[in-house]
Amino acid sequence: MIMDPLYMRVRRYLVRQVQLGQVGDKLPSENQLCKKFDVSRITIRSAMKDLIEDDILVPRQGVGIFISRKKTPRSCIAPKVIGVAMFDNRTVHLNYFASLFLAGALGKIRKLGWDASILQGLGVGRPLGEECIDLKLDGIVWLNPCLSEIRKVTETGVPIVGVGNIASKPRSNTDFFEFGIGQIPDDISYCLINLYEEGRIAASYFLDQGIDKALIINRHLEERDFYKGMLHTFKKHSINPEGRIKSLPWDSFDNKTIVSLAEQGFRGIYVGDSLASAVMERIDQEKQIKRKDLKIITRACCRHTMPEGSMDGFINCDLQGIANRSVEALQKIIESNDNKTIRRTLKPKMV
Repeated sequence: MIMDPLYMRVRRYLVRQVQLGQVGDKLPSENQLCKKFDVSRITIRSAMKDLIEDDILVPRQGVGIFISRKKTPRSCIAPKVIGVAMFDNRTVHLNYFASLFLAGALGKIRKLGWDASILQGLGVGRPLGEECIDLKLDGIVWLNPCLSEIRKVTETGVPIVGVGNIASKPRSNTDFFEFGIGQIPDDISYCLINLYEEGRIAASYFLDQGIDKALIINRHLEERDFYKGMLHTFKKHSINPEGRIKSLPWDSFDNKTIVSLAEQGFRGIYVGDSLASAVMERIDQEKQIKRKDLKIITRACCRHTMPEGSMDGFINCDLQGIANRSVEALQKIIESNDNKTIRRTLKPKMV
């Protein structure tokens, strides 16, 4: 489904009429266009505004709208169609992280005057390769893609920019893990959160709080760059990280484990954004743990879902910013008309 404003639908129709018509041809009136697209006069006038300003169309009061002499300027070129893909489009409704990315990507695409299409992800609808062909996409920005599906898309010749984390296998597979930045294949363009820097920020926060044992709780065990960032920071402060940083997958996180790790001095906890609410609920239920003794942080993208004061700190990854930059990277690839890969990382900060 093409996700664009109503006026863009009208504008595409008018541009097509100009391309097919001759100078002096009369186009449908405002009333006829209103009925055809079931929209208001304001929408019709918004669609015609730049075409009139560029002398592509000329309105004659009481007579109608006509094709002018100038009918093939840049604004008459059909806009690019950019696909916005998420690992599973159901995450749009379930995950605030994904909705921030979606808002940033759609906003930037429309600002460029291009059309956007939200693509169905894995496990929902058709393979993306088929959608690329049917929708005649000019490019895709893809949040948390899977490498095998990226390959299917690139076979169609459509340029793609991966965003967030790139998986080696579908998330439905229990052996899922995320690539570190240095492990992504050379021919894949990406715009990623700098997980290494995020790990350094988390470790620095804990050490500033006098905490030298930290726990990483995430849905997937191996966020390698994040873990390396924490290790580096502990070593930089002359602290041997061996046995002081533990990475715990969600399916191993139970009340017994919470109590045991707290007794061992693991008072600093970084929680993956999608698990923040569930982790806090379990910790609050465990009476053997004093919440005030812990320092718990997560990503700022889930801040709105957490009760005020429930978290001790947030790491801001600016998902809308990274979505903007991913579209800019895709724009550069499309307009340069080559296969050069673009690689960008966004530096997070503590808030």
